[in-house]
Amino acid sequence: TNKFFPTAGLFPESFAAPLGLPPPPSSSLLTMTEVVLTRVCLHRVRAALRASHSCLRSVHGAACPRKLQFPGTTTACVTPRQHCLTVGRLPVPRAVHHQATCLTASGEAPRRLVEENDLGDNLLSRVLDRFPPVEAAFAYGSAVFAQANRANNKGGMTDLVLVVDDAVAWHRANMAVNGSDYSGLRWLGAAAVAHVQQAYGARVYYNTLVPYESQTIKYGVVTTDDLVADLTQWRWLYLAGRLHKPVVALKRSERVDQAVQANCRQAFDVALLLLSHTNDAVSCSERSLYSSIAGLSYAGDPRMVVGENPDKVANIVEGNFAGFRQLYAQVLETSPHVRLREKHSHDDDTGEEVIINPIPNDQGLAMLSWLPAFSGKDTAAEPVNVHEQLGKVLADVVRRASSAQTIKGILTAGVFKTVVYAGQKLGKMVEGWSRRRSTATNS
Repeated sequence: TNKFFPTAGLFPESFAAPLGLPPPPSSSLLTMTEVVLTRVCLHRVRAALRASHSCLRSVHGAACPRKLQFPGTTTACVTPRQHCLTVGRLPVPRAVHHQATCLTASGEAPRRLVEENDLGDNLLSRVLDRFPPVEAAFAYGSAVFAQANRANNKGGMTDLVLVVDDAVAWHRANMAVNGSDYSGLRWLGAAAVAHVQQAYGARVYYNTLVPYESQTIKYGVVTTDDLVADLTQWRWLYLAGRLHKPVVALKRSERVDQAVQANCRQAFDVALLLLSHTNDAVSCSERSLYSSIAGLSYAGDPRMVVGENPDKVANIVEGNFAGFRQLYAQVLETSPHVRLREKHSHDDDTGEEVIINPIPNDQGLAMLSWLPAFSGKDTAAEPVNVHEQLGKVLADVVRRASSAQTIKGILTAGVFKTVVYAGQKLGKMVEGWSRRRSTATNS
């Protein structure tokens, strides 16, 4: 036995002492039984180390080895295409991707989905696999939808919003999987991160400049309750403003879809009130109407003074005019406050002519009964001019929420990412002003 299993120097004193082990005999050899037991122990240690790392069982539809449940949910890890990541000894299932569709004001999936580019075909179809399960999710921004005067949108950062029910549980699971996405706040724990999300700014927590495949993404996390409050009451007019414009729905829920539909109808009515008059009908183009809708969440935003392209609203509408027409088609056709008149010139790319009927003040108040600033107003005791005060009220909501969210972004992104992100925004602002100056010179 000693001839075939020599172990002199296998456990020298230099290794044994730090481990608290007794030094081996100076001239003894391990017996066959000792060697076998050692190898069994090493095998078990190796197996335990393997179990502590990520286990991927998505190839050929293989399910996770253990049908353990995700913390805080009742969803078992049984879906064929789920990724199973081990946290301690508990496999944590990642979300399964969903087919991307655009949200419409009627809640129906449109015929045209997203722009046909590599980003929409590849990244968006897989990006949810990276995160723990969410209730709903959507993508937006120039990397998803084309904008006018942008030569190449593919290199931009993809913006995502992830809707969750329990912020603490979701951040805890996400930090275990994607801890490097977070700033130093992660060291305070998931409860602290969730508190920052739900107590300040627009109630959304953004992780920005996150590398994913060959692109970068920025994702915001919001609870279902806070998102619905913003969509139906415009508490912060932040994510509600994002959803005034076409987005790509990566995962949908009935509650969020209903709130999105209400949000679009409200945006349409508010735009009519801002463009209309109390006594006379007003004529405008479809493009002007959509520009008014798209600009609601930017009026009063300090970033539009420093940090954003001054032509951002015009670029959004011009680059995705067909998407706006599709988004608001049903509302435009069924609204009692407007009528369409076809233009004689077919060369005009601003759409149909929209005739906005006169909207009396009391009727305007009724249209805004869902908005806290105008609900329950006693017009007899306190006269309210809707057409004059509406813009100021909305600008004040946007200013407060956007300013607080910008300050919060420094904490959630960290100093380095904040500087890089601000530099990108300033670059877009300079580009916009340069284009304006060039256009004015040429004209």
